[in-house]
Amino acid sequence: MFVSLFFNSFFKEIKTVVDGVIMNVITVKRSVERLITVVAVVVVMVVVAVVAMMTMVAVVAVVAVVAVVAVMAGNAAGDAALY
Repeated sequence: MFVSLFFNSFFKEIKTVVDGVIMNVITVKRSVERLITVVAVVVVMVVVAVVAMMTMVAVVAVVAVVAVVAVMAGNAAGDAALY
């Protein structure tokens, strides 16, 4: 009987420890998932910001090229009118 009680309490203790380990693993898993989610959101935000910056640079470059072409065309027309 004593051996039975000993093993019964031993198994209860093991079950308590295992339950605690499982809860810790679940908690760590949730923390890691949360961290991965935060990192993913930050990466998406950075990509969107970089794309927006590249778009603005491209728009400014196109406007600058159009302005330079317009000025050069105006100068060419002015020079042609002189001759």
